[in-house]
Amino acid sequence: ENTDLQQYFRVIIMLFRMTLIDDYPYDTLRRIDELMTSLLVTSFLVVTSIVGLNLFIALLTDTFQRVYDNAQANAEMQKAQIMIELEYKAWHYWRRRYQRIIHSRCNPCSKYYDDDDTDDENDT
Repeated sequence: ENTDLQQYFRVIIMLFRMTLIDDYPYDTLRRIDELMTSLLVTSFLVVTSIVGLNLFIALLTDTFQRVYDNAQANAEMQKAQIMIELEYKAWHYWRRRYQRIIHSRCNPCSKYYDDDDTDDENDT
């Protein structure tokens, strides 16, 4: 039983070394069964390469998304700064006119809301 556990441990270590492209006993395995060794080693290396590449692409995608979100926030902030600068540099007449337009057209709709109002009909 102890030799079986040692053998499993050796196989796990060998697979880990194969992943790192380290020195592993390929020739010894090939002498035992050439076809199965080639098939298993090739399939293991291909699968681990694909998984590693997939993880790398996911990491790049996440980094790009964070950079893109930060760039959008910076662009909006720059637009706001330009608008503030233009507003301060404008003549008094145009500044007042601009404020009236914002007040009349860009003001959000305001509705009456009373949070203390209780409606007994809706409590049922």
